[in-house]
Amino acid sequence: MELYQVEETEWQKITKFYARFGKTIAIGVLAIACAFGGHSYYKHHLNVKREQASMLFEGMIKALRNQDIKTAESQAVILQAQFLNTPYAELSGLLLAKMAVEAQDLGSAERHLQFVLGLKKHGPTYHIAKVRLAKVLMAANKLEEAFALLKETSPPDYRTLYEEAKGDYYLAKGEIELARTAYQQAMEAAPNNAPMPWVQMKLNDLGKSKELS
Repeated sequence: MELYQVEETEWQKITKFYARFGKTIAIGVLAIACAFGGHSYYKHHLNVKREQASMLFEGMIKALRNQDIKTAESQAVILQAQFLNTPYAELSGLLLAKMAVEAQDLGSAERHLQFVLGLKKHGPTYHIAKVRLAKVLMAANKLEEAFALLKETSPPDYRTLYEEAKGDYYLAKGEIELARTAYQQAMEAAPNNAPMPWVQMKLNDLGKSKELS
C-alpha cells in the first residue's frame, strides 16, 4: 500500500508538470521538427537546382562539340539567369568568353569575363577569369586596364597565372627585362616545380630577341 502511494505521488507530480509545461514542450518539439524539416527541404531544393544546372551545362558542352553555337548560348543564358548561385553559371561565362575569343570578338569576351568577376566568388574560376580578362584587354591594346587587374596582390596558389600574364604585359610594353623577371617568377611559383614549357618558350624567345637587337 505504501509503495502504491509513492507511485501515485510521483505520477501526480508528472501530471502536474505536464499540465504546467506541456504546451511549451510541445511547441518546442514542433519548432525543432519544423526547423529540421525546413533544412531538409532546403538541402533537397539545392540538390535539385544543382542537378538541373549540371544537365544544362552538359547540354552546353555537347552543343559546343557539335558547333551549335546558338544552343550553347541559349543554355548559358538560362544558367546565368536561373542558376546564378551554382558553379555552372561561372563556368558558362568562361566558356562563352572562350568562344568569343575564338571568333575574334574581344568585346563579347570582355563582357562575359566581367560577368564572372561580378559574381565575386573569389574561387579558382574567379582568378582564371581575371587573368583571361587581362589577356583579352591586352589583345585589345587596353594595356593599362589589363595591368590594373594584374597588379593587385594575387593569392599564392594563383601567382603563376598572374606572373605569366604580367610578363605578357611587360613584353607588350617593350620592357624586356621586366618581362623576363615576371616569366621567371611564374616558373618559380609553379606548384611542386611543375614544368611550364609554354613559359620557358617565352623566356627563350626573349633571349632570341635580345640577340637580334
